[in-house]
Amino acid sequence: MAASEFKKPLGKKEVIGFIGVGLFVIIIMAMWHSKPDIPKLSDHDAFLNFYRTIMARCAPVDNTYRPFADAMGKGNWMEAAQIAKRIKDPIHDAWYNFSITEVPTLSNKEAQKSLDRGKDDLELCYYNKMKIVEKYLELIKNPSASLDAGSDILNSSERVQSLMTSGLISLIIAGQSVGVTEAEMKATK
Repeated sequence: MAASEFKKPLGKKEVIGFIGVGLFVIIIMAMWHSKPDIPKLSDHDAFLNFYRTIMARCAPVDNTYRPFADAMGKGNWMEAAQIAKRIKDPIHDAWYNFSITEVPTLSNKEAQKSLDRGKDDLELCYYNKMKIVEKYLELIKNPSASLDAGSDILNSSERVQSLMTSGLISLIIAGQSVGVTEAEMKATK
């Protein structure tokens, strides 16, 4: 038997099927290769958008934490304990929202480094605030561990201020590197 004996002409259904599959593949390839014309933001605009987002996400953490820090600073331990119980979950949620904020990619590499560092420092600052509340609640539950917990709270408190300062300075440096003015940054707050 020769090979030609096994070849049958394609029927109408097979031809339509092959054409359909071919069109489907062509449409998929066209959609995959064509990207919408979304203009890329300038470093200046990308930074400002990020800065506005980050400052908006800082405020809930700060506002939630401030009464607790004030009570601790005044030595009102019972008030601090009540506040800590009330803010534990909200401060965790606020920190999480802050932590998932994506840093934009800038073409200015020095600005990018400062921006990354600023976000990392601020994220760690807010993480420490969250941990201070958790450690204080542990201290209340187990007063016998007060020396270790007290030491951890004190160390974390010192880190909070240094990380906050470092993070904000890094953001300011990044903003200045891409031409953001002081007035534009102040308008965000």
